[in-house]
Amino acid sequence: MIYPEKGTSHRAHLNRLKRIEGQLKAIIKNVEDQKYCICIVGQIKSIRAALNSFELEVVKGHLNGCVKDALTKPGGDPQEKINQLITLLEKTYKIK
Repeated sequence: MIYPEKGTSHRAHLNRLKRIEGQLKAIIKNVEDQKYCICIVGQIKSIRAALNSFELEVVKGHLNGCVKDALTKPGGDPQEKINQLITLLEKTYKIK
């Protein structure tokens, strides 16, 4: 469970995603308006960087929350969490 209390972290993540959504809408408008290609590519790079940064924050939260709990709480299944992370890394690096 990523947001058990929907606190500050949840709001911050939503705000970040809404900013990214705004950037994407700006790209769509620029394509519709046939803006200069290099400007659009620059905007795409900005979105990609923002998504990468967001992904890292989610993974950090997962490690500090879900994985930590699996390692420290009774009945936790650390191997399951490790397997999930391995699968994620395989997809990230297109292994298998």
